[in-house]
Amino acid sequence: MLREGIVLIVCLANSFFLSLDSHSQDGINNLAALDSYAEFIHESNKWLLQKLRCTKDFYKQTQFQKRMQSSDKNTNASRRLYARFDCAGLVNEYKFKKAQETGGNLFARSAKKIWGLLQKVNSKLQAIDTYCKLETYKEDLFKESDHLLEEVGNVYLEIQQEIDSVNVLVFKSNHPNGNQYHSAAKLMASFIEREKKFLKTFTLKFNDKLYTGWDTTLIRKNVEFNLEYKNKLKQVNLQGGTHYDAKQQFYHFQRGVDYLIDSKMLAMNQFYMNGYSSDEFKNRFYLEWFKAYGVELERNYALFLKRSRVDNNKYRYIASFTPQLSFDTESVKYIFLNNKYEKKELEIIDANTATKGQITPNLNDHLNQVVDCINWMVLENKSLQSMLWKMHRSIKNILKSDSDRMLIAANKYIHFKARGYTIPRSQLIKIGFYSNNFPEAYRINLLRSINALYDITYEIEYQTLEILDYLEKEKFLSDKFEDVSRRTKRLIILFDEFDLQKEKVYSSIKNIYDSYEQDDENSWVKSANALRKALPTAKEILDLEKEEFKSSTKSNSNEKIDSLKNNLKIYYTKLVEDQYSNLKGLKKIGSTHGDCPYSAYEWFNHDLKAYFDRIEDYEKSVDFKTKWSKLSSLAYGYNSLVSRYDKIVSLADKPLLEGLKQQDLLRFPEGKPEDNSNSGSNQNIDNSSKSMEGYAFTNITLLLDVSASMRSPEKLPLFKKSLENLLQIMRKEDELSIVQYSGSAKVALKPISARKKKKIVKTIESLKPKGRTNIYEGLKLAYQTVESNKKPSTNDKVILITDGIFRIDGSLNQLIDRNSEQGIQLTIFSYGKSTDSDDSLKKLVEKGRGKYLHVTADNSEEMVIREAQKRLK
Repeated sequence: MLREGIVLIVCLANSFFLSLDSHSQDGINNLAALDSYAEFIHESNKWLLQKLRCTKDFYKQTQFQKRMQSSDKNTNASRRLYARFDCAGLVNEYKFKKAQETGGNLFARSAKKIWGLLQKVNSKLQAIDTYCKLETYKEDLFKESDHLLEEVGNVYLEIQQEIDSVNVLVFKSNHPNGNQYHSAAKLMASFIEREKKFLKTFTLKFNDKLYTGWDTTLIRKNVEFNLEYKNKLKQVNLQGGTHYDAKQQFYHFQRGVDYLIDSKMLAMNQFYMNGYSSDEFKNRFYLEWFKAYGVELERNYALFLKRSRVDNNKYRYIASFTPQLSFDTESVKYIFLNNKYEKKELEIIDANTATKGQITPNLNDHLNQVVDCINWMVLENKSLQSMLWKMHRSIKNILKSDSDRMLIAANKYIHFKARGYTIPRSQLIKIGFYSNNFPEAYRINLLRSINALYDITYEIEYQTLEILDYLEKEKFLSDKFEDVSRRTKRLIILFDEFDLQKEKVYSSIKNIYDSYEQDDENSWVKSANALRKALPTAKEILDLEKEEFKSSTKSNSNEKIDSLKNNLKIYYTKLVEDQYSNLKGLKKIGSTHGDCPYSAYEWFNHDLKAYFDRIEDYEKSVDFKTKWSKLSSLAYGYNSLVSRYDKIVSLADKPLLEGLKQQDLLRFPEGKPEDNSNSGSNQNIDNSSKSMEGYAFTNITLLLDVSASMRSPEKLPLFKKSLENLLQIMRKEDELSIVQYSGSAKVALKPISARKKKKIVKTIESLKPKGRTNIYEGLKLAYQTVESNKKPSTNDKVILITDGIFRIDGSLNQLIDRNSEQGIQLTIFSYGKSTDSDDSLKKLVEKGRGKYLHVTADNSEEMVIREAQKRLK
């Protein structure tokens, strides 16, 4: 009897599942029911994400109060616990009812189950709300709310499992016809499934102050997969047979893939400096990828299917990913791996010359990708070198004081903000992925050379991380900065090695590029080659000045430098004379248009002329500090030339090779700190330079940050004193105006003769801070003020006086670009005890064709006077 009963139960079960499968297939074929179900799931996921963010904030507050309570017990103090929870509230029922009414047994049944799970989540949220209102947390210190939140996480997992089970059946029912629409749909669906599997390897960490590890290798492999699929998506041809709206959604889907690739690459670049200490970094990118997955991929895919209007369309998809939660209690330690760089002898590739026809766009683009990658490393190194220099000076002053009190307070005076240093790992992945574009004969050697540069920057990053860790943990209390000194010396060796090897890599790239024929009669090629001829001479001058700086003595190369300067002047004259023949046939869009080739060409000449002044400034400097600063300025000037040349490269319709930028030379004065008694820059100004005679009349707008912090003696008062000295030598034809940008921007003083000194100074003293800083409106008004007062041959300039770093966006960059094309320069004076200069500010003045200057009591008068002086043409 028992055996017969079991057989009967099995038969009934088989009958039930066969019936279920039959109903499931009927439901799947009911596309209206499937669409309603998908809309319900999409709405549910939006609600779940909203509750997730709310509960995470609540959890973060409770954990903070736990830590404070524990700290209070240790100090016999008492703290009042307080908690408020406003996260309860059920999802809108409309989408659920529509999913039920449309029909389809499978989808109606699944929707009902998920609706029950959503109610279960809400009931637990309501329980937490009641728990907080009754203040029960005072008795158990949030144990009950922690337990309820973990149960919420389990329900999230149940919802995901239910959606997945339905999705499996939906995918099994898809029967592509093999046309271009179905090929695109199948490719998109497979990408979404792969991306969902990737996201499922992560969870949202509620204890985001812990670090629980991050598999960067998994991210790298996923990026390579994304790049592969990106190529496949590009090969899809949707010409004809597909509705226009569906095509648009397909292109939006492709942009979503690009966005995910860029975001993951950014995460890889930033992780090693910012992500190893806590899960907060991971959570930020996890939520970003989750949002992009739902909006950029699933949503665009669903709309692609809906708008396709293709017969026998059985493809449908469900928004199928619910974020998963985790409540980790233990942290893991991130171990910095010191892969010490071993010096390598790199060979310069000697390519055959002009035997292969013209270079292909793919190869040219990939060679430029390598140059972009090297330039990224150069600029990162340049920024780090500046921070190391400032750190070194701070440490010297601390040690010079010979005071234990100063040593204990050292972290207040050492500003080493190197968290932004990044290696372009993402670019290196792309270079490796597309390496088949390189000629086979050179591929291995070229990749080996690029990897050598990566190895150098990897150790630079490691040494920087160790210095940061050393300073943050105040290890200097035991060894008085000996470890920092040792690591800094190693960094100097690495910077020099990088400088040497990058030139070899670029020489190899240049030899490969030059081995192909060029259309020398083409105006793009002609104008680019004319500019490129000046770069080696300008670089040779920079290299010779670096060598002189290394030796700290005047070298025998002065005559050679003079000869090179004469050659550079010849190049400058030739560029001006041949401008119109070089650019013949190219459209002149206008000086205010950023994509005008004439503007790029002319600004190269402008920067080349300014390069002479930078050389002279360096050669006039005497003390070590000033020489290093001027040498850095010279490297900055050379990089400006490269940027102008690269603009022509980017605009050209012919394959051209980008230029290579240069980093600074990092050196420190030996022995005791230098005697500052005669090193003040103001003392380097001779009487002849304290005059405006022979210079163009000025039309300068002072854009003043008058926030409360600018009232410190070393800030606005220092500028006012320097300005008073400048006003003593200015002529009646020289004009100044003042704009303030604390709160709403306004013109505080319209253009006025510099002779009206008292009115100008009185205006500055009368300015008061009002509300939040509005740099965009301030800068816009300053440019308008200068523009309204322009006269022939005047020195038109905006000088921004500030002590802070402000938000920079695309609109600000466009504003500066537009006005710099009109000949209005932007110079930034940075005031304050900290000499840390944000790279973004330097990029602004590069766009504004002016200077970024950190102003101190030593150099204040010199800076202000020199910015007012501009030689007549």
